[in-house]
Amino acid sequence: MRIPAARGGGGPADPEGGGPFRLVRWPRLQVMTAVGVIEITVPSYEKVGKPSMRPVEAMLGIRSSVSPLLQKMCGSIGAELPFLAAERELAELAGIRVSRSTINRVCMELGDAAEEDQKEVRLPEGFGEATRVTVQID
Repeated sequence: MRIPAARGGGGPADPEGGGPFRLVRWPRLQVMTAVGVIEITVPSYEKVGKPSMRPVEAMLGIRSSVSPLLQKMCGSIGAELPFLAAERELAELAGIRVSRSTINRVCMELGDAAEEDQKEVRLPEGFGEATRVTVQID
């Protein structure tokens, strides 16, 4: 499947200014999904002094060549079981072959993303500043 590039030949605008990124190539990506491996071709943009970017991957939610649904499956089962057992469980229950290293990588990336999300949470002022705690045990 080939994903179309931005019309007009220009790439996405640089939020820091200085003109748009330019389309430089169409890399082929193999993406692991819950129904097997698919290959997509996406536009890749570059700008001098900036890392290349492929906005379609972000739009589709693809991280580390793994689809969002398969990320969720790997994250859920990888959080509950050792990675080798998670690999076997995914193969047995869903018929999906995902290596333990991929499950490990996806779990680590999801954990890092969750940690970043937690840093952005702002608690109300005074939260956690209790002066008196009452505990009752039955």
